[in-house]
Amino acid sequence: MKLNNQTIVVVGGSSGIGLATAKAAYTEGASVIIVGRSQDRLNQAGAEIGSGVRGVQADVEDEVSVEAAFAEIGRFDHLFISAQDAAIAPLAETTKDKMNRGLAV
Repeated sequence: MKLNNQTIVVVGGSSGIGLATAKAAYTEGASVIIVGRSQDRLNQAGAEIGSGVRGVQADVEDEVSVEAAFAEIGRFDHLFISAQDAAIAPLAETTKDKMNRGLAV
């Protein structure tokens, strides 16, 4: 799958499955934005993934932090969330309550 001219946001992208996903997307040509709590870890992960990767600091358990991060990010094509136990539902049907239940796991 080629992701040229597409932007992917990977929440939890500084380690584990999120980092692996960000690397794969980058390899496939995507512009990659990783989101996480620690700016130091985001910087390290960005350097590991490749040039041009953006790291945006946010705490997924803090709604204000998440809103600010996505305001900074702007438009994107794909969203991958590995920072929580996400309920299976289309994005349009995902509510804050569903997201909060997933974070409580």
